[in-house]
Amino acid sequence: MLFMWNRAQFENLHQVVSNIFTAPNSEQFLIRLLEREEREQAQELIMQELLTNDPIVTAFNFDPDSERFLRQTIEEYLNQDIALGCFTQNGNTLVSIDCLYVRNLKDEFPTPEEKYEWTEPFRRLMKYVRLIEIAINHPKKCNYLTSFGIFTLAAYRDLRIPSELIRKRVHMAEVLRIEVIGSAFIGTEMLEAAETNKYKVQRTFKGSEDLAKFDLSFDLPEDIFPIEVMVKIRSNNQSRRRQGVRPRTRRQSALERRRLRSGPGPSTERLRSGPGPSAERLRSGPGPSAERLRSGPGPSAERLRSGPGPSAERLRSGPGPSAERLRSGPGPSAERSNP
Repeated sequence: MLFMWNRAQFENLHQVVSNIFTAPNSEQFLIRLLEREEREQAQELIMQELLTNDPIVTAFNFDPDSERFLRQTIEEYLNQDIALGCFTQNGNTLVSIDCLYVRNLKDEFPTPEEKYEWTEPFRRLMKYVRLIEIAINHPKKCNYLTSFGIFTLAAYRDLRIPSELIRKRVHMAEVLRIEVIGSAFIGTEMLEAAETNKYKVQRTFKGSEDLAKFDLSFDLPEDIFPIEVMVKIRSNNQSRRRQGVRPRTRRQSALERRRLRSGPGPSTERLRSGPGPSAERLRSGPGPSAERLRSGPGPSAERLRSGPGPSAERLRSGPGPSAERLRSGPGPSAERSNP
């Protein structure tokens, strides 16, 4: 089973992996996902490198029918839309490609029908590919990210482009939520890049005799050995660290939840009932209640109205002169002051 991604995932992945890479000779390259219209160009580059420069494929002496099966297989991998290409920054020429794809070890591969139709050279090649996939085996039997190979044009092979492409695989797996990344690594540069990105050796094929144990008897140049199958288990904590969040394991989370429920801090029940004052105590005492605030000990509204100070009536009638007295005496009134 080959996996397909929706357009939103593709666009998100495109943003994560796209960048300008500066080679040791100061030449700059653009690394990004292949566009769908570029698949044919990528397929031709891979076929050219496999049939002319790859020591494993050339050892199988491919005939035209075998080449046809190989071309179909590459097309299936490219159809997953996760192959990484390296382009010249100015000319936009494809110079290298990492033919990535996602597999699950529970997949039936190949189907009996496919195996029956395959030519002998192609069948032997795919048996080698399947041997590498099985060596990537992980107890979870989950999806894993792997590669059919990194293929680089001869004029660009000394620019450490494969190292940059291998580094990008980790970012891709993070976006795709894939935990396991693995493939076969051959050559000093590839092995150094894998170790730099913290891949771990899963299986080593030291020579042709190791492959012969799996019914893969063919002559390979000794300088391509060892073939190291290396795996990286990507933890979800990596993205949490990148965001500045301290990762917590499931055991820590369970212990934390248990402490929140039972102690040593106060439980929800203790927060409701004590030792501090309850809502009932806050309503009834020890401070004055709303009733006491209404009736005493201070003056009530009635006392404020009737005394001990002068009432409005007393203010109107005395002890000072009333408005009537002001009009009639003891001083001259307006009546008395008229001649």
